[in-house]
Amino acid sequence: MSPSSCQKRLVARAAALFGLVGLWLNGYCFSFAGLTGAQQRLHTNLVGRQAMITVPGDMKNGLRIVVNGVPMIVQEFLAKKQGKGVAICKTKLKNLINGATVTESLSSGSRYEVFETDWKVGTYSYRDEDADDYVLMDMETFEEFRIPGGIIGELGQWLVEGMQLDFELYDGRVVNTQMNSDIIMEIADVKSSKDNGRDCQVVLSNGVTRTGPSYLKAGDKVLLDKVNFQISKRV
Repeated sequence: MSPSSCQKRLVARAAALFGLVGLWLNGYCFSFAGLTGAQQRLHTNLVGRQAMITVPGDMKNGLRIVVNGVPMIVQEFLAKKQGKGVAICKTKLKNLINGATVTESLSSGSRYEVFETDWKVGTYSYRDEDADDYVLMDMETFEEFRIPGGIIGELGQWLVEGMQLDFELYDGRVVNTQMNSDIIMEIADVKSSKDNGRDCQVVLSNGVTRTGPSYLKAGDKVLLDKVNFQISKRV
């Protein structure tokens, strides 16, 4: 006896439910490409769903959390009690969308979503001065990514074409960068010596002035610290 249309619908629904349950439990028990549109959307939601942290016990520097719908990095925090035993956590946060730094008072016991990002390696191509964007090319896919000047910050003045950078992606956009290789610059000019006789002011090939040891001279190459961009040594 052939199954009725009602039975067929029941079997189809059971198969779809089984597929979704298997996806929930095992993540990759089915290939993503073979899933229906509904299953793909559920897979995307499950992968994107992240853990929650509680203030202040789970707080730590470098944590990536969503505050008021905006992805943020925790830079500093200080938990303290106020009147009547109410505790707050004064937190310095970096906005990953525009690069701005803000201070928020997070209430004790409040919960925030933690999100994950992807790190990739890219090659710096050029700066779009009209848009104030820095353009990188993904080393694997050759896809171009634009980084707003507010995100790349002081690092932008040290970039030269072909330099490799590590960049962080959130929701398809670059939200953070860091230097992948050493920053080596040539001294274009020595302006003056400081009063102590041990240091001098030098102009680097990108036009930036830095303080260095008095023995430096035009034509020397120097290594710069990748965090504060100060001269570390002559190379």
